[in-house]
Amino acid sequence: QPQLLILDNVFVGLDVASRIELHHISDQYAATGTTIILVTDERELPSCITHIAEMYKGKLAQFADRKNFVAFHPENNEWKETRQPADALFPGSTEQFDFMVNMKNVNIQYGDKIVLQNINWQVKQGERWLVKGHNGAGKSTLIRVLAGELDPISGERTSGQGLSIGYFAQHQLEQLDEKASPLAHLV
Repeated sequence: QPQLLILDNVFVGLDVASRIELHHISDQYAATGTTIILVTDERELPSCITHIAEMYKGKLAQFADRKNFVAFHPENNEWKETRQPADALFPGSTEQFDFMVNMKNVNIQYGDKIVLQNINWQVKQGERWLVKGHNGAGKSTLIRVLAGELDPISGERTSGQGLSIGYFAQHQLEQLDEKASPLAHLV
């Protein structure tokens, strides 16, 4: 079982029953102390999520705990409060880390396009994050850096020594065994 589970747009293309099952599985992992980072929108927010990071134009525009999160709607150029209840924290895993993943002044660029700019973020043990933002905001790139799949062009990304990371991305959907359960694909 991973200590850090990263899920990138895993609800895309799932029917209602499968989405409900994946919510339940996420909550089960959280209950065992697994730290979770999930990329999705706030309509697919499992009850175990405790924190929200919002991306906007390649930057982390906001960090907040779930009960204090205020959503930014660029089409209206305004912040709107969410009215979702705060969740209780789940017990931590048996191994202790000062941090799970730490990013300091991380930058990612593809050709002339800057995708992530000066990202500073520390994911601590026991936190469960939702990463949200519009298409092209840099969410999946950020997740690939967190998972250790992509190195920054500048800045640094470090993880807790001995940390095991589970990572499942949207593009892996084509490789799924249709007869296997969602849980079988995560473990």
